Amino acid sequence: MVKVRDSKQSPSGEDASKGDSLDQSRNLDLQIKTGQKAPPEGPSKPEGPPNPLGLARDAYTNSTRFLDSSLRVQWERNERAFQSRHPTGSKYLSPDYRTRSRIFRPKTRSMIRSGEAQAAASYFSNETVVDVKPWNDEDEAQQIAAKIYGYLLQYRLTSPSQKHGIPWFQTLVGAVQDAQKYGVVISKQWWEYEERAEEEYYTEQDPDTGQSIVDEDGEPAVSKETTNTIVRDRPHIDLYPPELVRIDRAADWRDPINSSPFCILINSMYLYEVREKIDKGEWLDVNDAQLKLATTEQIWDTTRAQREGYREDSKESDTTINDFTHIFVHENFMRWGGREWVWYTAGTSQLLSNPLPLEEIYHHCKNGERPVVMGSILIESHKVYPAGKPQLIQTLQSETNDIANLRIDNIKLAISKRYLAKRGRNIDLRSLTRVVPGAITLVTDINEDIKEMESRDVTSSSFQEQNLLNLDIDDVAGIFSQGTVQANRRMNETVGGMQMLSGAANLVAELDLRTFTETWVEPVLRQVINMERAYETDRTLIALAASKARVWKEFTVNSITREMMDQELLVRVNVGIGATDPKQRLEKFAMATKVVSDLLGERLSTIINAEEVVAEVFGPAGYRDGRRFFNFDGPDPMVKQLMEELKKLQQELESKKMDNETKMQVAELSAKARIMQQLVENKGAMDVTRLRVQGQSSQAQEKSRSEQQSQAAGAQAAFGQEALKGLYQITMAGMKDTDKDDGKSERTES
Repeated sequence: MVKVRDSKQSPSGEDASKGDSLDQSRNLDLQIKTGQKAPPEGPSKPEGPPNPLGLARDAYTNSTRFLDSSLRVQWERNERAFQSRHPTGSKYLSPDYRTRSRIFRPKTRSMIRSGEAQAAASYFSNETVVDVKPWNDEDEAQQIAAKIYGYLLQYRLTSPSQKHGIPWFQTLVGAVQDAQKYGVVISKQWWEYEERAEEEYYTEQDPDTGQSIVDEDGEPAVSKETTNTIVRDRPHIDLYPPELVRIDRAADWRDPINSSPFCILINSMYLYEVREKIDKGEWLDVNDAQLKLATTEQIWDTTRAQREGYREDSKESDTTINDFTHIFVHENFMRWGGREWVWYTAGTSQLLSNPLPLEEIYHHCKNGERPVVMGSILIESHKVYPAGKPQLIQTLQSETNDIANLRIDNIKLAISKRYLAKRGRNIDLRSLTRVVPGAITLVTDINEDIKEMESRDVTSSSFQEQNLLNLDIDDVAGIFSQGTVQANRRMNETVGGMQMLSGAANLVAELDLRTFTETWVEPVLRQVINMERAYETDRTLIALAASKARVWKEFTVNSITREMMDQELLVRVNVGIGATDPKQRLEKFAMATKVVSDLLGERLSTIINAEEVVAEVFGPAGYRDGRRFFNFDGPDPMVKQLMEELKKLQQELESKKMDNETKMQVAELSAKARIMQQLVENKGAMDVTRLRVQGQSSQAQEKSRSEQQSQAAGAQAAFGQEALKGLYQITMAGMKDTDKDDGKSERTES
């Protein structure tokens, strides 16, 4: 279903804080499940390659001829070996072996499952396997983009949400399985966006009165509002079986997809899905009869039949529901005129869309790089399609089956022997062949009628040969099985011998993982990063990524802009030596850390990344997220200790300052007390003088009032002079005491 998303409009329910400037120059255009862009309105002008249907048909026919003659038979044999079934045409499938032992020892299945287990242990030991780094460590914009995209990629790969997340575990393990079985794994990366229109009904109300508005019939007026809800908004990775991909046989073996002049992806779609695209104008008008005609071209595929085993063909259009009929739609990538073009056809008989430039459909594809990645787990130089692992042990697997079946037949003959019966004698043959304990067989002559055939027991030698074959299989496959340990009785008795046995197997397994990482995992993740750069408009998710990456704390930025996000970054997957053996990996990490610690000394504590160290240590121990045991968001213990010491020193300084201030206050209070005491004493003396004057003879009372006032004024003046003199002496004494205390404090502080 085609949905339009305007990059300038914020999706419903999203927070635009610290991310408003990201969307202002984005344009997502029209996106559909296969990445097809709707053609412009009006009559479309033919562009690109002439006769696109004929070119697509010729490319498909030539590549299919090579695939059928050179690859399909081996793929089917590998598939049958993976399912522990004998190959087509094997003697064990003939009627002559109907009563013989026909087991298939599951060495191939064990080898592939061991590879899957090693991949799961290496890629999912912790949640920080994928690392996004800037090309230029000095560029702040690249540093910000690397941190944000690193969190976004981690969120996409680990989120269980069908709206935002990628089922990365199933996808990666399935890719490892395809690469081991067929020699190659092929995937397509595209952005899945889908909206669903939802209708809401509400009653209309008068804005002035708040009363419900009624219609002509007196019923409340009802209005309808249509809103779009986002159902899918995520990057998508689709795995394609190798028989559904066509490339040129002469492509470069190092990059087959992009070096081939064409690449055809065969998609199985339901009839109603194709009709929806036609009705919406995304594809050309083709009727149902013409679409069903394209289905008959690929209604039967032998490789798919072998993969599904004894089940009915899942793509066979035997259904009574016409809309659920399977239609095989080809997505054709072709280089023409120095430019990459894309168009769709129904099989090779009907054209569904006109050719369009690749970058107009897949916005994340730059410089003509196709949204398809082809990886491998083995490197075979100058071969576009390298061999799968079952092909490496094909003859050894066959010999292992023969020895096991012959040994079982020998054991059966040793237990249930064969007999020679004389012709024409009256012998109870039915009783003789039943081999029932306690049964009686009637004969005429006991000595002449029946003769027992002796079968030599050769199980001991067969087991020795079986062990040698197991060792050869383990060496080629790069696995360390219990059979290998039991066969090397002398070496498995010591720890050093066990390490020698597992060391060679681990080297081969690590080479396989490194090849798979370089050819498929990292190219796919780089395309996911490019899709995030081209299509991501969820501002809430981007703001959350910036917050989790501590962008606001580590960098002086207030918003995330497009210029910051449009940066070329380096995507690496941390799967190295020792990845397949958790104990060995942890020991090597501890040894490397000890060497670095001895070289750097105390400087190591200032430059080490504690979070990454914890993740690397707890990952091999079986904990995906060992960081949950630590609080890295809290304050640094060393910084906390220094802050406590600084606080203690500040308290000591404050206490010394308080002591000096207290002494000054005491001195000031003492001076005030002395002044008050002097005032009281002076006032008492003045009162005594006044009483003496009043007790004199009556002659003094007759003096004039002016003389008395002059005497009182003189006494008050004398009192004032004495008071000022005392206050001055007390103040000077206090200042001398303060200077002495300050001198002592300065000597104490120094």
